[in-house]
Amino acid sequence: MKNEVKDNFESKRMSLRDKVVVITGGGTGIGLAAAHMFAKAGAKVVIGEVSFERSGEAADEVNALSGRAIGIVADVGDEQSAGDMVRTAMESYGQIDVLYNNAGGPLSMDGTIMEIDLEGWQSAFRVDFFGTVICSRAVLPAMIAAGKGTIINTASMVALRGIAGRDAYVAAKGAVVALTRSMAAEFGQYGITVNAIAPGVTRSARVQELLKTDVRTRALVDRHVVDLVEPDDIAGTALFLASDAARRITGQIISVDSGATQILTTIR
Repeated sequence: MKNEVKDNFESKRMSLRDKVVVITGGGTGIGLAAAHMFAKAGAKVVIGEVSFERSGEAADEVNALSGRAIGIVADVGDEQSAGDMVRTAMESYGQIDVLYNNAGGPLSMDGTIMEIDLEGWQSAFRVDFFGTVICSRAVLPAMIAAGKGTIINTASMVALRGIAGRDAYVAAKGAVVALTRSMAAEFGQYGITVNAIAPGVTRSARVQELLKTDVRTRALVDRHVVDLVEPDDIAGTALFLASDAARRITGQIISVDSGATQILTTIR
């Protein structure tokens, strides 16, 4: 009987029933894993994706297997496009409870501060940092009016440690870390929590390709203590942060990186 009560309590705390979740970059990898997981937890999921095909395919996948989802074409680095995504979500469901700023990732034009031209810097910040700013600005009025909300940003293990050869990406994700803390301080008064997840090397399709050619990514793999992170590992952390179980957690940067940023290992 005690176990039944405990299980029922935990399931309710982790439930997203009747919550509306917007996931950017929700068509593949971590974003798609999160869309499935959030829908299974009872959420209505809005999948923002820059690709028209992937937005529709991802929504169809989620609807076929685990719940209610709509796909919206959205470029998070463009205010008009991100605003349209949020307006469509509000028109469809009347509320936005959770924003998961998942879109982004390293670009091939990255390098050292001496190598990257201004266009490279702007490209790195456009999605990873300004995409977070733009989408957050778009959802905050509805959350403030509701007196509650959850924003989950995406940082990276590289924002928590120095890494050579990716100065623009490291800087963009470092800016996300700082923004997360300042947003948490600013919007807590409205019942809004803001946290960030800092993934390690995650076994997505894009990373699988990088591992074939990119020595920097392969070098990071060696720092992972248990194994590479799976998309479901990141999605599960996002689910926790979106749930009532995390309602008193804000301003935190949560590493999901198989110990890579905290544990120094010897070569095995």
